[in-house]
Amino acid sequence: MPNIDYLTDEQLLESIIPSSAVKEMIATYGGVQQALLNTTAKELETFPSIGISRAKQLCYITELAKRLHSKLNPLPTAIKKPEDIFAICKEMQTLEIEEFRVVHLNAKNAILTQSKISRGSLTATLVTPREIFCPAVRIRAAHVALVHNHPTGIPTPSDEDKIFTKKIIEVGKLLEIPVIDHVIIGKGQYFSFKEEGLFLIQVPDGVDFGTKEQPKIATILFVVVLKEQQLAVLQEIAFFCSDIQNVRALSDAESVEEIQQILLAEE
Repeated sequence: MPNIDYLTDEQLLESIIPSSAVKEMIATYGGVQQALLNTTAKELETFPSIGISRAKQLCYITELAKRLHSKLNPLPTAIKKPEDIFAICKEMQTLEIEEFRVVHLNAKNAILTQSKISRGSLTATLVTPREIFCPAVRIRAAHVALVHNHPTGIPTPSDEDKIFTKKIIEVGKLLEIPVIDHVIIGKGQYFSFKEEGLFLIQVPDGVDFGTKEQPKIATILFVVVLKEQQLAVLQEIAFFCSDIQNVRALSDAESVEEIQQILLAEE
């Protein structure tokens, strides 16, 4: 018997079902894991030489593997950081179509439930605020976290993702059910709207940068964005700050909410 530690996923599966079926599954789904994690027994039956009995056997083995993995690698019971959201929804990185989920949380961000709201096409999914917040109201969730995947494997948010996220955050404010984050899942990586952002530091007395000619700096902006978005974001900031009234408004703002309103008013 060969040392199973050195066998590939494909070789392990070939010990259970015919090699021809394995190759067709890989060609159809892109890999062994994708095939086993994203198929039902009925779908597996359609492959040559598998049949009903073997299809059920594969589903049982896959489910057993999931349970063993969850015991050895327990999932977070509360959301403290974006990584926790990625951890509980990690299987979404293997999906071939876009899926949208909502994680419902209590006041301490402990996980109450996770709901699958929508499954879309290869590139998009349609979700309404009603579908997101009605279940949250029903189970009395204090907060929600949004999650969806990009089948391309690249989690960079699209313009539609940004517009949608802003819209849902505003609805959450009206309903007093804050959206704590929106995480986009790619292959082995994720994007967090919470981690991306603009940080503003106000210094009432100003900061002297060492030159007498230059006035002291009273407002400092730090930006955290994906590398490929840096130029576009810096251009937006430069345009925003070209209006001295905007800069003064930021400098005089007394709360996070007021800063958000100033920035959103310009978009």
